[in-house]
Amino acid sequence: MLKNKKIAWPISVLLIIFGLILGTFISFRQLRAEAEAAFTAQAVPILHEKIQMLYNMYTLYQLNSDDDAFANVLWDIELAQNAINNFGIVDTAALMEHSEALFDWSRTQYLSESDARFFNNFYIDMQETLMILGQLEYNVPAGNFNLARSRGLGILIRPISRDVQVFS
Repeated sequence: MLKNKKIAWPISVLLIIFGLILGTFISFRQLRAEAEAAFTAQAVPILHEKIQMLYNMYTLYQLNSDDDAFANVLWDIELAQNAINNFGIVDTAALMEHSEALFDWSRTQYLSESDARFFNNFYIDMQETLMILGQLEYNVPAGNFNLARSRGLGILIRPISRDVQVFS
């Protein structure tokens, strides 16, 4: 059957294309696995700690206020937890906005010294955390995956995958 050139050429071309596609999927799966492992080891502990602290900040707000002006904080905390658990995009800008808003609110209130210190320290800590996230080694494999996904045969996996988060 393969001695017939009319059949051998199309089968050879199809096998080469199949090999390219299969190799691409395997390479991208490996790049994504490297990025996910680095994210889990480096970014997840930091993000979980900051999200828990933001939740504590919100709890202190609720204990000291009758209104519910910051109800969306809980929603964004839940979204961030889901993103972390599913290797998704964590909206660090929204988390920072909430910490700023709660910090600004705390400066207008008569809080105990320890509560006021907690709000102040957390706000400063959130700013430092964003810088730390930008310096993590995780950003290298994440950037490599995103770059590979946007070039060459990466077009083949774009419909079935998404970019991974790179902190800047």
